[in-house]
Amino acid sequence: MLTKTIAMEIHYGIIQFYLPERGFGYIQDSESYAEYHFTKRDLREEVGNKDFVRFEVGENKNGLFAKNIRKQSAFPKDLPKV
Repeated sequence: MLTKTIAMEIHYGIIQFYLPERGFGYIQDSESYAEYHFTKRDLREEVGNKDFVRFEVGENKNGLFAKNIRKQSAFPKDLPKV
């Protein structure tokens, strides 16, 4: 079950894999190194492989996923780079 803290936090990561023609991809979180699945409808703007992004984490019947994904020009200074 997703905790409220995780759901409300802004996460930062890198698009590890994205196939726009298929409409899905994966983001690796820069702090936990967890990978989150996302679909095209979770994007707030166009992204590509290896883009830095910020996102929120949601949960559905398939588990955790990334949502509200936006490009980030750079990581905040206190986060490790993936």
